[in-house]
Amino acid sequence: MKMLENEIAILSILMKSANGLDAFTLFRRAKISFTAFTPIIKNLTEKVLIIEEKSDFFKITEEGKSQILSQKKTRNEKPWRQVPERFLGKKLLVNELYIPSVSLLDKKTFNNTNNELE
Repeated sequence: MKMLENEIAILSILMKSANGLDAFTLFRRAKISFTAFTPIIKNLTEKVLIIEEKSDFFKITEEGKSQILSQKKTRNEKPWRQVPERFLGKKLLVNELYIPSVSLLDKKTFNNTNNELE
C-alpha cells in the first residue's frame, strides 16, 4: 500500500513513542499544518494503522508497525550503491596473496621513488 510522506512521518513518530501520544504532541512533532494533519489522522484511523485510545490519545497498531517497517525496507534500497559488474575485479580466496600495484602505493610511506621498493 502506498503511503504519503506525512503518513509515514506520523507513524514513525508514534512508533518511537513508548505508549502513544496525545494529538497536540503528535501534531507538534510532525511539523505539518493542522489542515494537513487532521485528514491524515482520520485516514490512518480508518485504515486501522493507528487507534484513538482515549480522547485525542493515539497509539500505533501492530498493522501500523508492520506497515512502517515494510516502508523503511523499501526506502533503504539505493540503486546507486550497486557496483556495476564491469568494475568488479577477480575475488580473492581467503588465503590467496595479494600483490598491490607499486605505482599506486604512497611514495612517502613506502619510500617509493621511481616505482621501486627497497
